[in-house]
Amino acid sequence: MSKLKNSAVFVLCYFLLLGCNSGITNNKEVSDLESLQLKTSFVDLYENNLDFSVYKNKKVLITGNTGFKGSWLSAWLIGLGADVYGISKDIPSKPSMFEVLNLEKKITHFKEDIRNYESIKKIIENIKPDFLFHMAAQPIVVTSYKDPIDTISTNVMGTTNILEALRKVN
Repeated sequence: MSKLKNSAVFVLCYFLLLGCNSGITNNKEVSDLESLQLKTSFVDLYENNLDFSVYKNKKVLITGNTGFKGSWLSAWLIGLGADVYGISKDIPSKPSMFEVLNLEKKITHFKEDIRNYESIKKIIENIKPDFLFHMAAQPIVVTSYKDPIDTISTNVMGTTNILEALRKVN
C-alpha cells in the first residue's frame, strides 16, 4: 500500500474535538448543539488560520467512530470534505450522537471488534486510508475493574492489531 507511505497516518488514542465536549440529554439539545457547535467550531478553526484542507477528498478511517468524540470527529471531517470510514463493535450509549447525527448514512461503517486482526487488516487493505484516527477503546474505569482481561485485550491488543495491520498492508 504505497499510498500510505506518501501520506500522513495519524494514530490517536484520544482526540478532543474543539468545542464539542458538552453533556447531551435529549434530541432537541443535540439538534441545537449540532448546528451551533459545528458552526462555532468551524468558525473558530478558520479564524485562527488553521488549514484543514488536507482532509478534503481524503479517505479517513476512524476506529471507535460510534462513541461521542468519534461521532463528532466523523461529523467534523464530513464537513471538511473527507471520505469518512468507521470501525466500531457497537453503539456505546443512549442517546447516541452517531444515531442522532444519522452518521451511518453519511459514512462507510464497519461493525467489527478491533481485536479481530484478520477483519481489521482486510478493512484497512480495502480502504487504503490516507489518515487513521484510532479512538476505539474500553475507557470505563469501573468496567476495567470488573473485567480487566477484556479491557486489556481491547486497549492493548486492539491497538496492536491496528498498528500491525497498517504495517503489513504498507
